[in-house]
Amino acid sequence: MRVRHLTILMLAGLTLAAACGSSDDGSKSDSKSATTVSPTVAAPGVTTTTKPRIPFATGLAQMQATLAAAKGNACKLYNFSNDLQTVDNPSTPDESKAAADILAAYFMDIADVMQPDHPTQSTDLRNETNKFIAQAAKANYNLNDPSVNALNNDASFKQAFALFQQQNSSCATTTTTAGK
Repeated sequence: MRVRHLTILMLAGLTLAAACGSSDDGSKSDSKSATTVSPTVAAPGVTTTTKPRIPFATGLAQMQATLAAAKGNACKLYNFSNDLQTVDNPSTPDESKAAADILAAYFMDIADVMQPDHPTQSTDLRNETNKFIAQAAKANYNLNDPSVNALNNDASFKQAFALFQQQNSSCATTTTTAGK
């Protein structure tokens, strides 16, 4: 089974099947294949762009810089997923750790922006993200390990993340499709 570096986001409502290496029908696909990321029809005022897939090591610096620039800004955090969708899967344990760290920072940043209006959901995001990081470390950053992906099944995490998405859906400015 391939390392699926962003499985958590997929369950949180962001369609990252392309980045995770599976197609809409559940079959495996090459992470470099051309795949359209939902929604395929842009909403009014949303631009659809196609970006080439880039190696994880190359995309890591871009993701880190974009996430740092998004800190404290709900709309930028909402749109951060566009960068994630065009980056290939990590191919080494160090890259898997970096992917886990990026996800943890992303969810913690979301918890920060939710704190003033939704302290309970913010706490849920923080607690579950801390569990995710602990489990990832325990599994030596094998992100396919079922214990690492337990966050996928946590109702409080899913509800908190869904609330964040719902409240910030008007921030969507770009839908990204991953090219070859």
